[in-house]
Amino acid sequence: MATEPILQALFEHALDAILLADDEMHWVEANPAACTLLGYSREELLRLTVLNLTLDHDRNLTQEIWRAFISDGRQKGEYTLLRRDETTIAVEYRAVANIVPGLHLAILHDITERRQAENALRESEARYRSLVEASPDGIALGDLQAKVTMVNQQAVRLFGYDRAEEMIGKPGFGLVVPEDWSQAIRDFQQIFETGSIRSVAYNLLRKDGTRFLAEVSIALVKDAAGQPQALTAIFRDITEREQFQEEVRRHTARLETLAQISQAVAEAGLDVQAVLESIVRHTAEAIGDACVISLLSKDEQWLEPVAFHHRKPEAKALMGPLYLASAASTHSEWVATIRETGQPLLIPLLHQEQIERLIQTEYLPYLEQVGVASLLIAPLRGEGRVMGTLGLSRDQPSHPYTQDDQVLLQALADRAALTIEKAQLFEQVQGANERLQGLSRRLLDIQETERRHIARELHDEVGQVLTGLKLLLDMIVRLPAEVVKSHLNEAQQLVNELMEGVDELSLNLRPAMLDDLGLLPTLLSHFERYTQQTQIQVTFQQTGLTGWRFSSSVETTVFRLIQEGLTNVARHAGVSEVTVRLWVGLDTLGLEIEDRGIGFDPTPLADSPGLSGMNERVALLDGHLRIDSTPGKGTIITVQLPLLEETERSAVDDDDLFG
Repeated sequence: MATEPILQALFEHALDAILLADDEMHWVEANPAACTLLGYSREELLRLTVLNLTLDHDRNLTQEIWRAFISDGRQKGEYTLLRRDETTIAVEYRAVANIVPGLHLAILHDITERRQAENALRESEARYRSLVEASPDGIALGDLQAKVTMVNQQAVRLFGYDRAEEMIGKPGFGLVVPEDWSQAIRDFQQIFETGSIRSVAYNLLRKDGTRFLAEVSIALVKDAAGQPQALTAIFRDITEREQFQEEVRRHTARLETLAQISQAVAEAGLDVQAVLESIVRHTAEAIGDACVISLLSKDEQWLEPVAFHHRKPEAKALMGPLYLASAASTHSEWVATIRETGQPLLIPLLHQEQIERLIQTEYLPYLEQVGVASLLIAPLRGEGRVMGTLGLSRDQPSHPYTQDDQVLLQALADRAALTIEKAQLFEQVQGANERLQGLSRRLLDIQETERRHIARELHDEVGQVLTGLKLLLDMIVRLPAEVVKSHLNEAQQLVNELMEGVDELSLNLRPAMLDDLGLLPTLLSHFERYTQQTQIQVTFQQTGLTGWRFSSSVETTVFRLIQEGLTNVARHAGVSEVTVRLWVGLDTLGLEIEDRGIGFDPTPLADSPGLSGMNERVALLDGHLRIDSTPGKGTIITVQLPLLEETERSAVDDDDLFG
């Protein structure tokens, strides 16, 4: 049988590309499948070499492969070729050298789709691995006997291992604490019945033997036929979550207690003592056993108990009177510590040494009959300072106070401090209303006094001059013309006196210069008049006032304070010189009036009209007034006024004031 036609038919109709090349790498024959694969016609291919189908960067490698191929006689492998349209194609090739001398056979099989599928699979596996490794949860694979076959790095970290290899081959049940094994076995059986379990909580073991609480989900991996092949497990550490939930439960319980006590305190109203009694009663009942509220004395030297309660009536009867009659020095160890730090004091179990150091000797009868085993004291914090304490003591050591009790008591103390401040403020407001009524009555008295003074001035000064002027004018109209001129001069003198009297009266009421030119020019004018009237020299020192205007309320207050202070110096000090100082700070205006006169004891005169009026003026501007005076050594009045409103540049020039 002739084989040449058969071989020719196989060559022509083969599905794989078949090419022949000579020793110089020129293509000398190609079948139709090769032309289709590479995108060339037969004639085009036969004008090319092996290198023409090779990517530029692969040509040196191709030549090395060709030389090795010629030397070995046979070769197979995979290669990437360049098609006519400059696209690439992956091929699996088999080559035989010298099938006849000088001719070499190459058979190419297109594996582009297979290569793409393999690349896609690798990419998929890489993405899967990335997802597994990026997961915040621990992930493990296991066989059907629950032995670990693969873990991600988060699982390695969760269980405290250094490398994944340390966990491979470990039995899954060995990761569960022994007391949870029975539950784990039941869940394992359920997995094979249902295919999975989800969100089961186990206590798991780390490499070092410590435990952590984890939420675990396990599922079966099945093949295409639905047969179980492996297990997947996902671990999530929920220790912090459980701790948070427990904290939420504790916080909710504290809030409920706070709400109950707040309601009870609200029902006590604004009576300070009733509020204090309600706080200690409900705090002792809620936390136990004994509760006492102590407040700082006015001189802040003592911490004075003001309310006491014990859950046991007999203990309350025994200790109540003693508690309320005793005070702790603010220099004692525990009081000083709480005041300095503003933090609670917790002693879960009191030892004898601590009892001797912290408990006052007056309380020994209580210790002997009732006992104190645990101590918890929280500061009452208000307006940036410690105003007192809310203290608890527990009789028996079986149930000491805890950090939770400390948090709750401090919350109660903060609520109590606000309530106490509110009740005290209410009392202060009541007192202020009473003082306001007194001030209103005083204001009416002062107004009437001023009216009488103005009426007297008008009658005695202006009225008499006007009466004299009227009589003179009546006389002038009856006189001969030649003598009228001399009497007109007398009338003019009376008019001048009248104008001076009205000016003086106006200045005493309110100098117009204060509104027109401001504080500094008005003061300079007032000092000059004051010296003329009293022969007392005013030494005036100022810093920062020149050329500035202040708010009307500040200027009026400062002027009246100086006016009143200088009047008091003229009346009582017995001096020939007084010093007035004014200065402007960043946000305050300072004033000082100093004399070296006879001085006085300011305590009994605190409510005198003059000093009280000065205090009221300063208080209206939220300022501070201080009077230092000693009999025989003189007096210093110091005032600080806040500059709440912006100042502005005055139109008055310095030269206008000082020449």
